[in-house]
Amino acid sequence: MKISFLSSSSGWGGLEQNLLRYARWMNEVGHDVELNCVAETALAREAANQGQRIRFIARQPRHYPLRAARVLRRHLQQNSTEVLWVRDPRDLSLCSGAVRGIKTRLLFHQGMQIPKPKKAPWHALRFNPNRCLGCTARTLAKTSSSKHEHSLPPRACHPPRPRRSLV
Repeated sequence: MKISFLSSSSGWGGLEQNLLRYARWMNEVGHDVELNCVAETALAREAANQGQRIRFIARQPRHYPLRAARVLRRHLQQNSTEVLWVRDPRDLSLCSGAVRGIKTRLLFHQGMQIPKPKKAPWHALRFNPNRCLGCTARTLAKTSSSKHEHSLPPRACHPPRPRRSLV
């Protein structure tokens, strides 16, 4: 499976470390993995040290970066990417726009709790393209009113590794 991970974060906290860990795990089980990240960040440096395939992106505004979404969409289509895996809510608008109308599945892996159900019209633009949502089971039960498929990947701090049929 062709999987693109994406993070526009410039930090090096748990979100970035776990995203890289998931990318490495997916590589280890035989998936074709690409990491989209901002150049000159700790994530980019550590991914390069681990031998990950990297594609550099610019840090985008939080809401509706339409031009960047079109560029990302073209890239995903040209590479026949099957899954776009994102962990940071900041990147959700970019990724939602990029996968709209194409075959690439968006997996939004929510690391923290979504405090309340997202029902406003602008939330529909960000969350509806998610064809797969990963989060804690308790959060999923409380906040999801989506008709989409849901998947619960293991948390990165737990030793079991994801299987090939995760998505």
